[in-house]
Amino acid sequence: MEWSTPKFESVNPWQDAQTDLLETRAGFVSLPEQIAKRGYNAEDVLNEHKKILDLADALGLVLDSDPRKVTKTGLAHANPPNEDEADPGGAGANNRE
Repeated sequence: MEWSTPKFESVNPWQDAQTDLLETRAGFVSLPEQIAKRGYNAEDVLNEHKKILDLADALGLVLDSDPRKVTKTGLAHANPPNEDEADPGGAGANNRE
Protein backbone atom coordinates (compact mmCIF):
# COMPACT_ATOMS: atom_id res chain seq x y z
CA MET A 1 0.00 0.00 0.00
CA GLU A 2 1.23 3.49 -0.84
CA TRP A 3 0.14 6.77 0.65
CA SER A 4 0.81 10.28 -0.50
CA THR A 5 -0.17 13.68 0.77
CA PRO A 6 -3.24 15.37 -0.71
CA LYS A 7 -2.71 17.43 -3.86
CA PHE A 8 -1.19 20.85 -3.18
CA GLU A 9 -3.17 23.75 -4.67
CA SER A 10 -0.66 26.12 -6.19
CA VAL A 11 -0.76 29.90 -6.15
CA ASN A 12 1.26 30.01 -9.40
CA PRO A 13 0.66 26.72 -11.26
CA TRP A 14 2.60 27.69 -14.42
CA GLN A 15 5.75 28.59 -12.47
CA ASP A 16 5.44 25.46 -10.33
CA ALA A 17 5.06 23.30 -13.45
CA GLN A 18 8.19 24.87 -14.96
CA THR A 19 10.10 24.17 -11.75
CA ASP A 20 8.85 20.58 -11.68
CA LEU A 21 9.93 20.09 -15.30
CA LEU A 22 13.42 21.45 -14.61
CA GLU A 23 13.82 19.32 -11.47
CA THR A 24 12.71 16.19 -13.32
CA ARG A 25 14.91 16.81 -16.37
CA ALA A 26 17.90 17.55 -14.11
CA GLY A 27 17.35 14.28 -12.24
CA PHE A 28 16.64 15.89 -8.87
CA VAL A 29 13.29 14.13 -8.65
CA SER A 30 11.71 11.24 -10.55
CA LEU A 31 8.65 11.41 -12.78
CA PRO A 32 6.72 9.06 -10.44
CA GLU A 33 7.49 11.43 -7.55
CA GLN A 34 6.17 14.40 -9.52
CA ILE A 35 3.00 12.49 -10.42
CA ALA A 36 2.48 11.37 -6.80
CA LYS A 37 2.95 14.95 -5.62
CA ARG A 38 -0.23 15.79 -7.53
CA GLY A 39 -2.14 12.99 -5.85
CA TYR A 40 -2.10 10.50 -8.74
CA ASN A 41 -0.73 6.99 -9.18
CA ALA A 42 2.24 7.05 -11.58
CA GLU A 43 1.52 3.64 -13.09
CA ASP A 44 -2.08 4.61 -13.84
CA VAL A 45 -1.04 7.93 -15.38
CA LEU A 46 1.71 6.38 -17.54
CA ASN A 47 -0.59 3.56 -18.71
CA GLU A 48 -3.15 6.18 -19.73
CA HIS A 49 -0.46 8.13 -21.61
CA LYS A 50 0.63 4.98 -23.46
CA LYS A 51 -2.94 4.16 -24.41
CA ILE A 52 -3.54 7.66 -25.82
CA LEU A 53 -0.16 7.89 -27.60
CA ASP A 54 -0.70 4.44 -29.17
CA LEU A 55 -4.11 5.59 -30.41
CA ALA A 56 -2.66 8.85 -31.75
CA ASP A 57 0.06 6.87 -33.56
CA ALA A 58 -2.52 4.47 -35.03
CA LEU A 59 -4.54 7.44 -36.30
CA GLY A 60 -1.44 9.16 -37.70
CA LEU A 61 -1.77 12.12 -35.33
CA VAL A 62 1.15 14.13 -33.98
CA LEU A 63 0.19 15.85 -30.75
CA ASP A 64 1.98 19.03 -29.69
CA SER A 65 2.31 17.46 -26.23
CA ASP A 66 4.21 14.37 -27.49
CA PRO A 67 7.93 14.78 -26.66
CA ARG A 68 8.72 11.74 -28.82
CA LYS A 69 7.83 13.78 -31.88
CA VAL A 70 8.02 17.49 -31.06
CA THR A 71 10.32 19.79 -29.09
CA LYS A 72 9.31 21.82 -26.04
CA THR A 73 8.36 24.65 -28.38
CA GLY A 74 6.13 22.40 -30.51
CA LEU A 75 8.48 22.02 -33.49
CA ALA A 76 9.02 18.64 -35.12
CA HIS A 77 12.32 16.96 -34.22
CA ALA A 78 14.88 17.20 -37.03
CA ASN A 79 15.69 13.52 -36.41
CA PRO A 80 12.94 11.72 -34.46
CA PRO A 81 14.42 9.74 -31.52
CA ASN A 82 13.86 6.27 -33.03
CA GLU A 83 14.83 7.18 -36.61
CA ASP A 84 18.56 6.48 -36.15
CA GLU A 85 17.87 3.20 -34.31
CA ALA A 86 16.07 1.82 -37.37
CA ASP A 87 18.98 2.73 -39.66
CA PRO A 88 22.18 2.85 -37.58
CA GLY A 89 24.99 4.18 -39.72
CA GLY A 90 22.94 3.64 -42.86
CA ALA A 91 21.82 6.07 -45.54
CA GLY A 92 19.75 8.11 -43.08
CA ALA A 93 22.79 8.84 -40.88
CA ASN A 94 24.37 11.07 -43.54
CA ASN A 95 21.12 12.73 -44.58
CA ARG A 96 20.74 15.32 -41.80
CA GLU A 97 18.54 18.38 -42.22
